[in-house]
Amino acid sequence: MKSLKFFAFILVGLALTTTSCKKTDDNNNNNNNDPVKKTCYINKIDNGSDYSLLTYNSDHQVTKVVNYDSLGNPDGSRTDFFYSNGKIEKMENWDSGVLDSRIIYHYGTSGKPDSAYVWADQGSGFAKVGVYITTFTGDNLTKVELSVEYNGVNLILNKTEYTYNGNNVATTSVYNYDFTTFNMELSETRSYEYDSKKNPYRGIGLDNFFVADDVMFFSDNNATKETIKDETGAVQQNESVNNTYEYNDDDYPTKVTSITFDGSDTETTILTYDCE
Repeated sequence: MKSLKFFAFILVGLALTTTSCKKTDDNNNNNNNDPVKKTCYINKIDNGSDYSLLTYNSDHQVTKVVNYDSLGNPDGSRTDFFYSNGKIEKMENWDSGVLDSRIIYHYGTSGKPDSAYVWADQGSGFAKVGVYITTFTGDNLTKVELSVEYNGVNLILNKTEYTYNGNNVATTSVYNYDFTTFNMELSETRSYEYDSKKNPYRGIGLDNFFVADDVMFFSDNNATKETIKDETGAVQQNESVNNTYEYNDDDYPTKVTSITFDGSDTETTILTYDCE
């Protein structure tokens, strides 16, 4: 089952981020006697065997994520985020004190990112290794393509397409370039079901356009079910998960329990916050 360790995916598949303004909810429209809900910002993600601490700037945008082992020792990996005019301009991933990768963002006239340039050292020095190209429908990210140079030709190596149900991602479809057929071939599809509570990964500077294999960064609510199918449509019982949540008084999850469909794996994540 996929680990929920924050930003661990960067090590296996580089990601794209941008920022959004602090989200407002119905706090100002509370016309009854219910307590006013606070806005909470996640500061610790504890997976049991390791945990991550998040640091913010004055605009409540994440600027640093540092990973630790279960004993509280830094494991040597961290991610730094840099902003300009309220939008993320660069992220850097570090491993054992060495810069592992860098992503630099380019924004189009719409104000949304149209590309992100990926830099890494693949054995011959730090250099550009690929470009993410984004497509939007309205405010929703609907397609991401990874372009790389192959034998002197720019090649779309990977493509992910997104559909939405309201403000939540409903499905993702992943395609990879097949060097046998010379076409993009479907690799997997994922479909999601959600609760009605607040997603803690929204409104912290990394939401809306986070390109990774997890939709938690650009869905308003928390996924209660993730069904993964392979290219033939067969459900992957050992990868698909059901998630159950415990919540604080402000409707943010404090504990997530993820169990695969076949019961072969269970993961528990504890989340803590600063609320105001």
